Amino acid sequence: MKIYIDDIREAPNGWRQFWNAEQFLHWLEVVLKRDIEEGRVSKRYILCISFDHDLHREHYAISQEAWAANPCPDGLVHATGYDACVGFIAFAKKHNLEHISLYCHSANVAGKANIERIINQYNQLFQQ
Repeated sequence: MKIYIDDIREAPNGWRQFWNAEQFLHWLEVVLKRDIEEGRVSKRYILCISFDHDLHREHYAISQEAWAANPCPDGLVHATGYDACVGFIAFAKKHNLEHISLYCHSANVAGKANIERIINQYNQLFQQ
């Protein structure tokens, strides 16, 4: 399965769409967790994930400088693509998922840099 997380752009053909981080994280913790535990899918079920950063209109009002200074600013009601990526990596570690390709397709320069930083950390875990 290829996963595309974006609140505006539609997923490319053949990719599963999640419109926000909450929807994606719920699917991980409820549906995928159950399917792995019951043997319905393998730990290699997800092939790749592409993250957008700004997943709700409240995210568009925050400046690039603010995102650069803090990837998780106080007062946000809705999770960002950064939160979705962090959540996936935690889930992958907890459930011993195999390494997959993670991407960021966000136009938010600072948000994209924050996501790419944690993707690089994730990738380094598998290079040892």
